[in-house]
Amino acid sequence: MVAQVPPLQRLHPRHALENLLTGEPFDAQRAYEIGIVNEVVGDGELWPAVERWAQRSVRAGAALAAGRRSFYRFRELSYDDALDASLEQFRGMFTATEHTIEAGERA
Repeated sequence: MVAQVPPLQRLHPRHALENLLTGEPFDAQRAYEIGIVNEVVGDGELWPAVERWAQRSVRAGAALAAGRRSFYRFRELSYDDALDASLEQFRGMFTATEHTIEAGERA
């Protein structure tokens, strides 16, 4: 039973059932098709792909950290609650910017 929780939480129900009912793992191509992985690479291409993904993450900077926290937080909420929370967070980003600008103008 415990092994069923991650697929149920992370996959579309029909894909989770495909895995749970057959007991067969997804191969790389199927995992890509249903969105479990972002990219499938061939032999000898793993480290260049890892480097590309790492460079993308570094470029994202602080936005990545905030986005990742939000992703997991909003994922656990109902649709309506997630919309409300994301709107509040979005407003907060601009409020913080306005306060920062005002403080800088007074200095």
